[in-house]
Amino acid sequence: MKRPDVYLLHAYSSRNSGDGLLVKLSLRAIREAGFRQPITVVCLDPASFAGYLDDPQLELISLRRFVARTLAHAWRRRGPVFFGVGGGYLRAGTWKEGCKTLVAHGLQIVCASLWGPRARIYLPQSVGPFSTAPGRVLKWLVRRRVDTIFLRDDKSVRELDHRHAVRIGDLVVLEISKRPHAPQLAASDSLAHVARRKVYFVFRDLSGKPYADAYIAKLRRLVELTPDASLALQSAGRGNSDDVFYRRVFGVESAPALRDVIRSEDAIVLSVRLHGSLESVLGGLPSIHIAYERKGQAAYGDLGLSEYAFHAESFDPEAVAASIEKLRHDPAPFWQKLASLSVNRYTQLLKLIGDEINPSITLLIDGNFQKVGDQIFSPHMGHRKFAARFTESFARVRIAARSFPVPRAQGELVTGEGTQFIDLGSPRGAKAWIRHLPRLVWRTWRVIRNADLLLLRFPGNLSLLAMLLCRATGKPFSAEIVADPADYFSDAASRHPLRHVARRVHCWATRHAAKHGRTVRYVTTAALQAVYPPRTLARSFSFSDAYLPDELFDRRDDARVMHDADAGVFPIVNVAMMHNESKGHGILLRAVAALRERGLNVELTLIGDGVLRAELERLAARLGLADSVRFAGALNGDDVLRTVSQHALFVLPSLQEGMPRALLEAMAVGIPVIATHVGGIAEVLEPASLVPPADVDALSEKIAHNAADAQWRDQQKQRQREAVRRFRYSELQAQYRHYCEALKAYG
Repeated sequence: MKRPDVYLLHAYSSRNSGDGLLVKLSLRAIREAGFRQPITVVCLDPASFAGYLDDPQLELISLRRFVARTLAHAWRRRGPVFFGVGGGYLRAGTWKEGCKTLVAHGLQIVCASLWGPRARIYLPQSVGPFSTAPGRVLKWLVRRRVDTIFLRDDKSVRELDHRHAVRIGDLVVLEISKRPHAPQLAASDSLAHVARRKVYFVFRDLSGKPYADAYIAKLRRLVELTPDASLALQSAGRGNSDDVFYRRVFGVESAPALRDVIRSEDAIVLSVRLHGSLESVLGGLPSIHIAYERKGQAAYGDLGLSEYAFHAESFDPEAVAASIEKLRHDPAPFWQKLASLSVNRYTQLLKLIGDEINPSITLLIDGNFQKVGDQIFSPHMGHRKFAARFTESFARVRIAARSFPVPRAQGELVTGEGTQFIDLGSPRGAKAWIRHLPRLVWRTWRVIRNADLLLLRFPGNLSLLAMLLCRATGKPFSAEIVADPADYFSDAASRHPLRHVARRVHCWATRHAAKHGRTVRYVTTAALQAVYPPRTLARSFSFSDAYLPDELFDRRDDARVMHDADAGVFPIVNVAMMHNESKGHGILLRAVAALRERGLNVELTLIGDGVLRAELERLAARLGLADSVRFAGALNGDDVLRTVSQHALFVLPSLQEGMPRALLEAMAVGIPVIATHVGGIAEVLEPASLVPPADVDALSEKIAHNAADAQWRDQQKQRQREAVRRFRYSELQAQYRHYCEALKAYG
């Protein structure tokens, strides 16, 4: 895949050394995360960064040029990656501040969104307050138009309430925490008896604060208590200059730059500007911080230096002066506290950034997804059984599907680490599809447009729609074929009046997908391939997506089976959803009725649920099976296995299948299996365990034979268990890894 363009937004000016440092650290993090391509830096003061940044692959542009470039080229939707410089610029506590922020920074967020970005990642921020009308607009923009945002204090996390916010330290804090501090400790010991260290103050104007007059009075008192201290300049120019404040309040006409102090002197720094303090600590000078924003207290807390942070509104000049004197006498305790910080979260930041290099995969499928509140569940496609197969190879997995609200879900959560579910709505049935089609087309198109790699699962209505959109727009896709729609829409499996039309359409779609997919995976070894051959064998794969943990082959519970055998009962079990006739429930019920008429004491457990359950219960009653058939309903995965393992025989009378998971699971836990000869079932079962589909007499005879011959059942169990070992998780996952590499290469 083509490497995406990379932009770094919200760079301010290097005339403020703290902001310049943040730009440097932002670029370093992006590079260390693996981005090697040129980076475009959007600056409010591009000239200040000329010669300041040492990365040769940089383009510095102004905000005006970025807006012009967006208007000229964003329509191409080239999928760039946007980063926001770490900082504290996204705030709107007053109308004036909010309007300035919207013009300078909200505009950059809007422009980034117009490019159809692959990702928008904001490096560690403090955000808010959002108490004004412009603030609420800014909050809406950040929540809706920023994909991932790292936040450097807990209040920002609560106030923004972003869907993908990560609490982490300031960029400078992370840089400090990843460095060893033994050198500073050694230096402190060696200089313990040297002349008293110089002290530098880095103050700033807080005239917008309600406590501004008291703050200035406390600063003057602090200067009186430390008469040999000097002022240092951290920020100059563009309306954010410290030197103007120094002249007005202290009568000081000039002061050395803080960066020069850090470079050349062994001193103690007291800074009202957070990055004045952090820049000093990073340069090896202990620093006391007088915080006027929550980010300051949070940063010093993250470093384990809370006792060296005071609040600008309430600090006591005498207490601050005393702390300065302690550091002048012995800075070792400062470095000891910093050295005790054991958590280096910089690697976590790099991993999350680096994940954006790798393409994400979007799987667009039809499935039995149940929605409870904001959570999505599935009996068969829980995260560990399905999405986790892909998260080993892809940093981000997106599942796009319909979901259906239920009061109580069965199964497991579909989402997990690195997995997102995109809800396409809940239309079910022809009328609902027609009514919701425009919205469904729009949602599906958005999914397709934003997908790095697109994987469509056939047969299915959604995959059919998605494939048509892909073919119309030239979007490449890969395909998975899990069943034969010719069987699904056969006269025996479906009573729908449009089944013949649906059969033709879906058979065509599946053939077309096999021919035009960049890669094609089949859940069978040969059965589906014979009907829907791939364009090239080199890009086709043949393995199941069954979830059979290796330890599953050690499970077996003979307690109930032995008890029922002694009581003369032959317990059989079936696992299948009851959404349509294709699973053959009615055929199985009629076979059980025929066996009981012959005097065989068969008891059937049906695991599964769906719209046909009530109809099947009525059929069982009409056949006189009310006391012989137990409708267990939908069960969770472990409960399914536990229940299946308590029966003597697993029966699958389906009229259509690909490679049924429930059958493989039964074989793995050591339950003998009989099934119909459809799909890929004959690839795992011997002919002696197969019956023709929709044949009640053949099915009842096969069940009777199993009931009469325990030795034969035991032999079948052993052979079937050996046959299914190739579906163990470890073996299938090795094939998944190879498959995912092919998806990246060809998709």
